[in-house]
Amino acid sequence: MDGPTRAVLDQLGQISRRRAAIDRAEYSLISAARANGAGWNDVATALGLGSRQAAEQRFTRLNTRLEPDETDGRDDRTATPTTTVATAPREGAGSRSGQTRARLVLAAGQVLAERGYASTRIADIAARADLRAGSVYHHFRSKDELIEEVLRFGVVSAHRRVERDVAAVPPGSDPSAALTAAMSAHLQTMLGLDAVARAHAHAFTQLPGPMKDRIRPFRRAYGALWSEVVGAAAEAGVLRGDIDRYLLRLFVVNSVEAASAWAWRSHRTATELSSTIGTLILEGARGPTG
Repeated sequence: MDGPTRAVLDQLGQISRRRAAIDRAEYSLISAARANGAGWNDVATALGLGSRQAAEQRFTRLNTRLEPDETDGRDDRTATPTTTVATAPREGAGSRSGQTRARLVLAAGQVLAERGYASTRIADIAARADLRAGSVYHHFRSKDELIEEVLRFGVVSAHRRVERDVAAVPPGSDPSAALTAAMSAHLQTMLGLDAVARAHAHAFTQLPGPMKDRIRPFRRAYGALWSEVVGAAAEAGVLRGDIDRYLLRLFVVNSVEAASAWAWRSHRTATELSSTIGTLILEGARGPTG
């Protein structure tokens, strides 16, 4: 092989390596943006894409290229595993296995949110995750185990984020600060989880009794955290004290969750939505009087 031919081949090899490096960088930046509360609309805007669906699909394709399923025989030792709040369903999610599990949880959430429990099939989840159906069983023993993981993960993610952000409020802050932090954390988690969050709201009532019983302790623990936050806000006069605390908690949490559905219609960032819903809950929508 002559010198010019070898030089051309070397340049081609460099293009391939550079493309892989760009893919890893893009994947890491999207993951970092999502971990810090950016919604898919925000990611789509940053990438110059036309829709949140296009951004999700791009992330899934990057994930597939960088973290192929370990059973397909390809060598992915050069891939850069990245974990985020919204894509790490279990400890060890930075490994290849963890990334594949995360991809399956996201795909299962999307299918669940669209079709419900009874119509969700392993084959559809695998296709959405760009994996073979048989690969799913390397990570989950059954459809029910995967669905249970999706719903458990959504509640635990929200609980951890809210608990962390409330604990970070400095002592002596304005009495509304803890409630505001909790509402912001909950909303941003809902936006980050996206289909996984919608799947919980859509599918929980459809589950078999034993599955519900296994997930309920996580829901109750999260509810108890919100009872503390709302109770403290009512005691401080931030929220009305003449309304049943349980109903008050339902109003606050459900209002925040409903706001997560506004993102694609309002074209607002997670921070903007969080600020708006906080204002509406704490101050109302009534204009100035007098």
